Amino acid sequence: MYYRGISHALYAICRDEGISGLYKGLGGTLLGVGPSIAISLSVYETLRSHWQLQGPHDSAVFVSWACGSLFSMASSTVIFPIRSSEAANAVARGSWRGLCSQLGPVWNV
Repeated sequence: MYYRGISHALYAICRDEGISGLYKGLGGTLLGVGPSIAISLSVYETLRSHWQLQGPHDSAVFVSWACGSLFSMASSTVIFPIRSSEAANAVARGSWRGLCSQLGPVWNV
């Protein structure tokens, strides 16, 4: 085991890589947050509006649950390649040559 706890991990990362080491992978994460939120909100609102037109007497709790489940699946499907590139970067430290170099193998570009 490389780290003995959170404080040791923070100390070791700052010692070995500097403060910037704590932020490795942040670019990919932030790149995924915006599209994820946009997809989630648009799918949720579209589904909820359509559902309310088709079944106006359905339970609001059930509609929210169903639409929430579907928007989560849609968002995860679109964002998965970005998350995969983050994982590849974390596993193979030192091979990071930018986001495009990581997305290419994921999408077979």
